[in-house]
Amino acid sequence: MKAPRCLKVLIVDDSTLIRAHLIELLSEVERVEIVGLARDPNEALALFEANRPDAVILDIQMPGGSGIKVLERIKCEAQSCAVIMLTNHSEAVYRQHCLKKGADYFFQKATEFQKVAETLRELVHRCKPGKPILKRRTPHEKDCFTARPCRI
Repeated sequence: MKAPRCLKVLIVDDSTLIRAHLIELLSEVERVEIVGLARDPNEALALFEANRPDAVILDIQMPGGSGIKVLERIKCEAQSCAVIMLTNHSEAVYRQHCLKKGADYFFQKATEFQKVAETLRELVHRCKPGKPILKRRTPHEKDCFTARPCRI
């Protein structure tokens, strides 16, 4: 009998402390495999391309660029990848903008950190061989298949 499929997760945050806390938190979630740790948008995209994760935990503000631009690129290339925005920017305008750009979840670091593990547990239960974690199309998907290439 085949072992259940693991949920491959990429963590993108410039804070070493936050990355370490996420590693500890996710170690308690069965069938989750962390496939990369990125500190900035360029590392994030390189690791995304190399590992094709099922889910990405993504900060908004990082040195060298915006997590929102990374979000756009991920959703442009892989709509079925679940993107969890985890940020200190709790203002409604950030939440609305991220959700409009295709984020699947938006959590505040200060008050909703534990929801990341809860969300990943839910996504693990959706794992089926050969099936995407997310099936719905995002509003942003239409923009990805125009003549212009996906870029940051």
